[in-house]
Amino acid sequence: MVYAEFNSNNGLVTYVNAGHSNPILLHKTTDQVERLTATGQLLGPFPNEKYHTEFALMQSGDILLLYTDGVTEASNENGEMYGERRLIPKLRELRNKNPKEICQLILEDVQIYSRLSEYADDKTLLVIRKSR
Repeated sequence: MVYAEFNSNNGLVTYVNAGHSNPILLHKTTDQVERLTATGQLLGPFPNEKYHTEFALMQSGDILLLYTDGVTEASNENGEMYGERRLIPKLRELRNKNPKEICQLILEDVQIYSRLSEYADDKTLLVIRKSR
C-alpha cells in the first residue's frame, strides 16, 4: 500500500510506502528519476511494524507515477517481466502527454509486451503532473 498526499500549491508529496512498488517521480528539468521507496514492511503480516513518513518535492512539469506490480511483473512469452527497465523509458518517452494519455499508452505497451501470456495480476496506474 502507498498512501500519498500531494500539495498542488508547493509540490510537496508526503507519503508512506508499506512495501508497495516504488512510485516513480520523473523530474522534468533534469530527466532524473526518483523512487519513493518503502518506508516499512508489507502491510498486514507485521502487526507491530512502524511506518515512517517521507517527503518528495515536485517542480512544475514533474510527473509522479504510481503503479501496481501487475504492470512491472507482466511477462512476455519467454517469461521476461516488463519491469522498471521498460517502464521508466516509456514514461520518459510519454512525458509530454497528458496524465490520462500516459496511463493509457503505458497500459497498451504492457498489453502488447505480454500479449501471449496468461493474465496474472491487476494493472493499475495513477499519474500526477505538477502544472505550476
